Amino acid sequence: MICRIADEGLSLRDLETYGRVWGSGAERRALCPFCGDDHDRDSAHASLAVNVETGAWVCHRCERSGLLLEHWTVPPEDRDPRRPPASASPTADQDKVKRAEQVRQWRAANPVSPATRGAEYLWGRGIPLVFAVVAGVRFSPDWYGRPAVLFPVCNAAGRQVAVEGRYIDGRGEPKSRSAGPKSHGVFAAAPDALGADGLIVCEGPITALSVAACGQPAVALCGHVLREWLAWRLVGRTVFVALDWDEQDADERGTDACRLLAAVGARSYRLALPSGAGDWNDRLRGVGLAAMRAELKQVLNDKPR
Repeated sequence: MICRIADEGLSLRDLETYGRVWGSGAERRALCPFCGDDHDRDSAHASLAVNVETGAWVCHRCERSGLLLEHWTVPPEDRDPRRPPASASPTADQDKVKRAEQVRQWRAANPVSPATRGAEYLWGRGIPLVFAVVAGVRFSPDWYGRPAVLFPVCNAAGRQVAVEGRYIDGRGEPKSRSAGPKSHGVFAAAPDALGADGLIVCEGPITALSVAACGQPAVALCGHVLREWLAWRLVGRTVFVALDWDEQDADERGTDACRLLAAVGARSYRLALPSGAGDWNDRLRGVGLAAMRAELKQVLNDKPR
């Protein structure tokens, strides 16, 4: 069995190692390594369909899906821990130094707790502290010189690749500062968010935590653009796009995200906000947790455009 690959991604070689792959064209069938060994290992039980040209795969038995590792577009060191690192270069050395600094600052921070200023900030945004704790949020009194709440940004394998820091001292711009390649990952507002159907894709971590507090799976892009690697991670699922509506080009960004999701076979919907709210945290602070939970549930049931 190679079930360990569930957290690392799936490659064509993994499928060939686990069992025979049937077919010779782009569309092939294979035994699913995630379904267990409670069935015969023959073509009649080859429940995993894979397109070797696009890399998209889906198991019609356990309903897992994704993109073969060979087709991921992020750097090798971020997509598959089993592969050796790229050869050293001046740029690679600089990246190594930056990552070491990110790790140092992250480890120096404290888990967000009632004893930290970070807790006061989150409470002020209407977010129960327990959801921040579960999502791995931390507080640093000195994030590049200013106090900040820190959000871990992890790749598809669950490995932390960056940190998004939100300053809480009220000094204005910049409101945040990140460390590491944010585009290689997302902030997951719950540990199992990336594996959930009905995922809500948000722009910022505070919005994602607001949605998670309402019992819905959510991730934050920590930016405005839905990346290709994330779209492929969501093959065959229902996804709600909840980018901020009060910013320039928001509608265009939302349309682009839905178009990309549709291209990989995901069922995508735009998640419109109630009138007057720029994001779902605005709504949370305006009406309270119980009312927003009921409202958001109704919006999802109505299947927005």
